[in-house]
Amino acid sequence: MGGTAPEVGLVIPYWFLWRREFADGEESGRKARPVVVVVAVARSSGVTRVAVAPVTHTEPDPDRGAVEVPTAVKALLKLDGERSWVVCD
Repeated sequence: MGGTAPEVGLVIPYWFLWRREFADGEESGRKARPVVVVVAVARSSGVTRVAVAPVTHTEPDPDRGAVEVPTAVKALLKLDGERSWVVCD
């Protein structure tokens, strides 16, 4: 498989499945969305396992763990100009 090797901080498109979608019986995310690689572990088999955190336009509830993505960072990542948050929980 070609492409960039996953590393922490990399933003990639991914069909992220939200917990509420999973609870509704869905097995795949509804659309590809940007996600941030937060953990990347290279296995001896040559496979790299990753954990990702989704980026969303939906402002999270105050009790959710989320970090707003600064406008300048969004521009560097070539993401749209709308407000976005990385969901951390």
